[in-house]
Amino acid sequence: MLCALALPVPAAAQSPSPLVVLSNVQSHYAKAPGFTAKFRLTTTAPGNASSVQDGLLLLTRSQYRVDFYDKHKTHVRVTGSLVFDGQNQYDIDHLLKHVIRTSFPAPELDAALLFFTGGLAAWQFQAQIGTSQSAKSTDIVLELSAQSSVAFAQRVSYIVDSSNWRVKQAIVEDVLGTTTHVGFFEQNIEKLPDPGKFSVAPTSIKSYTLTVIP
Repeated sequence: MLCALALPVPAAAQSPSPLVVLSNVQSHYAKAPGFTAKFRLTTTAPGNASSVQDGLLLLTRSQYRVDFYDKHKTHVRVTGSLVFDGQNQYDIDHLLKHVIRTSFPAPELDAALLFFTGGLAAWQFQAQIGTSQSAKSTDIVLELSAQSSVAFAQRVSYIVDSSNWRVKQAIVEDVLGTTTHVGFFEQNIEKLPDPGKFSVAPTSIKSYTLTVIP
């Protein structure tokens, strides 16, 4: 007669709570002097096809520079730049030679980078663990839903590598239904980017048309 042995079943590993994930992410970036990464940005508006842009992101706690690239014939060229010096943002179209200067940062970019800039501390949100088709089995999806009716972003999701708490992707859903998906590659948080990258010298845009928005 065979006797069945009741063997203990290993308990499934529990995912950390949303606030623990958030704390670990912020701790990972807390002491970093800067943030440099290549990126792929995909924007999808309701009823429209998605647009994809590649580029390079340079970031400090209060400034950023985004250079957008495309392939032109046999080389890669910079088609546009978005520079925030801490006071003004410069939206530069290098092909049309046009600059728009405003006194506020791009809200969708600001929301995507809250994990590094520290803005999460001032943003009222509800945190939960979510899912995403872009996430791998070792990733954790942290969803932050705005509780303020005046917030630009309704939801910000971070796809986090659970082995080192690095944010691999950010997904911003705004109040108009547009989704901005940013993937970060080749991250470097050990070195402060060149401070000169966050200023726009008049001589560098002297042949450009300037539009100022108060």
